[in-house]
Amino acid sequence: MRAPQDVPAGLGRWLVERGLDTYLVVDDLHAVGDLAVQEQLVELVVASAGRLHLVAVARHDPPWPLHRMRLDGLLVNVRAESLAFDAAEAAELFASLGVAVTAERVGQLVGRTQGWAAGLRLAAMGASTAADPDRYLATVSGRDEYIADYLLREVYEGLSGGRREFLARIGVVDEVSGELAVALGAGRDSAVQLAELARQNAFVHQLGDRLGWYRLHPLLVDFLRSRATSEVERRSLHRRAARWFHRQGETWLAMTHALAAHDWDLAADLIGTFVASWTIRRSPVELKQLLVSVPREETLTRPGLAIGLAAALSMLGEPAEVPDLVAAARAQLGSVTGVRRDRYLLLLDLIGIGTDRWVGDLEAVRERLQRLPREPAVLGGLGLADWLTVQTLLISNLGTAELWTGQLESAHQHLSEAARADSLRTVTLPTLNAQAHLGYLHWIRGELAAAEAAGRAAVDGVIRLGIPTAVQARTAYLTLAGVAIDHDDLTAATRWLDTAHACVSERHTEFATDLMTARLAAAQGRLFEAVSTVRDTRHRHRDAPFPPHLTAQADLLETDLLTLAGHHPPPTTTGPTATTPTGAQPAGEAMLDGSIRAQVTHHLTTALHALHSPDDALHGPNDGQQAAALDALEAALALAAPHHLRRPFLAHTTQLTTLLSTRIESGTAEPDFAVDLLTRMAGQQPRPDNTTHPVLVPLTARETNILRYLATTLTVKEIAQTLYVSINTVKTHQRSIYQKLGAGDRREAVAHARQLALL
Repeated sequence: MRAPQDVPAGLGRWLVERGLDTYLVVDDLHAVGDLAVQEQLVELVVASAGRLHLVAVARHDPPWPLHRMRLDGLLVNVRAESLAFDAAEAAELFASLGVAVTAERVGQLVGRTQGWAAGLRLAAMGASTAADPDRYLATVSGRDEYIADYLLREVYEGLSGGRREFLARIGVVDEVSGELAVALGAGRDSAVQLAELARQNAFVHQLGDRLGWYRLHPLLVDFLRSRATSEVERRSLHRRAARWFHRQGETWLAMTHALAAHDWDLAADLIGTFVASWTIRRSPVELKQLLVSVPREETLTRPGLAIGLAAALSMLGEPAEVPDLVAAARAQLGSVTGVRRDRYLLLLDLIGIGTDRWVGDLEAVRERLQRLPREPAVLGGLGLADWLTVQTLLISNLGTAELWTGQLESAHQHLSEAARADSLRTVTLPTLNAQAHLGYLHWIRGELAAAEAAGRAAVDGVIRLGIPTAVQARTAYLTLAGVAIDHDDLTAATRWLDTAHACVSERHTEFATDLMTARLAAAQGRLFEAVSTVRDTRHRHRDAPFPPHLTAQADLLETDLLTLAGHHPPPTTTGPTATTPTGAQPAGEAMLDGSIRAQVTHHLTTALHALHSPDDALHGPNDGQQAAALDALEAALALAAPHHLRRPFLAHTTQLTTLLSTRIESGTAEPDFAVDLLTRMAGQQPRPDNTTHPVLVPLTARETNILRYLATTLTVKEIAQTLYVSINTVKTHQRSIYQKLGAGDRREAVAHARQLALL
């Protein structure tokens, strides 16, 4: 009989001699604590010379010389992340178990379980016995009976009492480092314990992009928090976390833990310092969701909390509670002194500006902003976090108010300054707001290329931030609709206007959107519908405190539309600021002397006046008048052609067709543009040009690269590994690609990309 230590070598030789390929599966290898047994398994693998294929399943690495075995080609590691199910595999699992589940719900479950196969199966088992399976799956957590029982028996009970206490303490945070764990009272050896738990695969995973940081599995976090019985201890741990994050400059996390700890004073102080930055850089929905859970009496007695909630509601266009919150904050300012008081007063002014914008009192907005300080020294001295972004907010809002109140030159200066996104000024909501309104200003002037560039930059920005229907986006969509109307791309204009209508709106942008809708209707030949739209818009907003410049747009547009419909004679004014019945012009050209649109308007007015001189009503224009009309038309063509500004010409198809034909026959410096206009006036399909954009917002270089990988069979995780980026980065670009291509899923995005020759 062989000695036990001789068995591996003898068995290995036997397998080699017989040429047999044998597969041996060893489950729960981590439970084998005898090192001699582990050594014999390694010896057996080596002695079999490739004839034995050992599949060892363990929660953590066995005590083998893994580095040498890997180098010799004897070992292939399949880690937990490689075994994680993706959405397709999870859907197949649910289908095999007879559980009906939507694709959206599968995606949520994969994210919640991080693709853990056992967790998905346990969730399916619970759903199969639930009265409402979909509702059950929507709320699956580590507290669920099946999952909690598994975690209890397979993970928790196998840990020592010290490890259980360690997990209980760090379980109050989603991600933890050794230093944070020490701050939570988990012990000085916290870094060692975290590394050991990760090595044992005890549902603790090291973050690949943050050295020394670990993430607990979401289901384990749920399980641990469900076992916490002491509310006092729970709040104490959250308070420790809040103060640690505050020291590290992680103010948002500090605030969330301060609220969880019911440390209202710390939360109020943090919000009073950082609220402007948070509502600019993050979705105000997040701040609202956190603060609405605070007891009302705590909010109303602490100015920081009241200001924070008022700011979030104001930015979301939910002004009903704002006056009460502002009044409560002002009532408590008597107990606040020094820099903090000055900071709170500035924040209350900002909230007032937001309220005035929502109701359309743009003159009040402009007056407030002109009084507020914008100097770096003053803003920095108020203790504002990220004062540069706050400065951008002030300048952006001032430029916006000046635009809508008709102060166009100063609006251009301020919007251009706020729209810059350089190394100091990152892209935030005020930057995107400025880009959108700067684009609208360029459109008013007829500078269509600049308008389109600014509008698309703003749209791309809001999509990247995940808020494509934000209030800042409406003006960007409106800009692109105006550009499309002027380009005579009415299909695109309709699409942009539909998108604008779906956005959150302020009263003045809703007013402007309705006027743009009337312009589109006029361009489509529906003049009386356009007039009706203008009148309905004026009536609906009759009580709004709009500035005269804005309300004058409706009056002048209606006059233009009625003239087009034949209710008034053609204009006789020939000055450089005259308006002509174009059906698509923004009002206020009197303030646009020298702009492309104003000059084109002036030259077309001159041409039309020459053609309709009352002195030659019976015999038509004489040779001199005809020559003057042709010269004026040529001047208009020369100005409009570089911008593809077609609409002012197309609005006068009946009057200009013959004159334009004569201009082409006699020669023009812009033959392509002139022929294109004549083709459109004849109702024929024009030849394609570079003003059509099959993709509403162009893909970035990174998105184009990721799109190529989406066309392969690689999973999102594999794409991330290939590009050396995080999975979340790939998913962020993936969502942006879907939105830009108008696709609902990966397959549809690839199909659309092929149609558009992007692949």
